[in-house]
Amino acid sequence: MKLPYFDLNQLHDFYLVVRHGGVDGALRHLRHPTQPAGLQARLRRFEDQFGTKLLGRNPLRPLRPGWDLYHQIGEGMEVLLRALRNLCHRTGRTLRIGTDPALMECHLRPAIMAWRLGRDISHVHLVNDEPAALQRAVEEGRLDLAITFRTASTAPGLASQVLGRVPLVLLAPASVAPESAESLWKRKTIDEHLIAPTPGHPVARSFEKGLDLGGIAWMPRITLPSAVQVAPLVAAKAGMGVVPELEHLTTYHSIRVLPLHGFDPVEIVCLWRPADTRRLQPALRLLKGISLKGKRRCS
Repeated sequence: MKLPYFDLNQLHDFYLVVRHGGVDGALRHLRHPTQPAGLQARLRRFEDQFGTKLLGRNPLRPLRPGWDLYHQIGEGMEVLLRALRNLCHRTGRTLRIGTDPALMECHLRPAIMAWRLGRDISHVHLVNDEPAALQRAVEEGRLDLAITFRTASTAPGLASQVLGRVPLVLLAPASVAPESAESLWKRKTIDEHLIAPTPGHPVARSFEKGLDLGGIAWMPRITLPSAVQVAPLVAAKAGMGVVPELEHLTTYHSIRVLPLHGFDPVEIVCLWRPADTRRLQPALRLLKGISLKGKRRCS
């Protein structure tokens, strides 16, 4: 069968489900928090891209087109693993990768997969931190590679590669959500707490700029280290939250997603030292192939 356009992470989900006999088995091999319902929803969207059912339900099992696809992608997955193995063998030391926690699922899952499944990949060290700290760590040689949101100023001595530009959205409890963000701006005062990353984080900075341009005041705040923590608090009705429009940050029970028109998107970049460009080429090629098209999804 001819393969249409696909995202690497969607293919990874499908591969693990077939390889490990179902959703539960696949979840045990994903090193990131994912709910079974979320993984099943991603599988359905993946099938929609192919225009045919790949998996039977009750019980979940590959159908003939699914088996055909699984056998075709098996070799490609091994190529990916070999690329990361070769990188580690050439360097003879740990490959140190850092990311904002909100981007772990989008851009480090392939690396984690290699570390988990590749017997020779025991030297991939993963670090989570906020964008400014990650940039400093690359500058100072404490990290080889950082996948993060672009800060106000990228250090001139670093190389960078744009991985995507993602709009911001407002999350609101479904039971009390306004009709739109625009209807919220028309209120004289906004009494709900705003749940957002800490001031200075690119997400918070872009959102604050949009509020200022619209002459909007939103004072009650709950600040968090990362956007990945916003949705659970919104679902608990602690307030309304702002996050990038990435699927794993917005797909949550009892939440409504409101577009934020007129607010600048945030840019996701990969940072490294120019002297390391040749050594990091396999990882850079891998990251470049990860798409944020469609609904700005990671998977």
